[in-house]
Amino acid sequence: MAVNTLVFQGARIIASLCITAGSVVSPVTMGVFFGAIGLISILLFFQVIHRLNRNRQQQLSA
Repeated sequence: MAVNTLVFQGARIIASLCITAGSVVSPVTMGVFFGAIGLISILLFFQVIHRLNRNRQQQLSA
């Protein structure tokens, strides 16, 4: 439950920053920014999956 609250609070902060930044910079810059956020999210997802698989392998071998 606490993780969901942290995620929600983080998303709310990022959303307000993006709205503010979107009013100042060009649409192309915002597109690049959101693309970078998406790429970082995918990389973090793969890192978490890799770590979970590694932990599972260690548990099975022990």
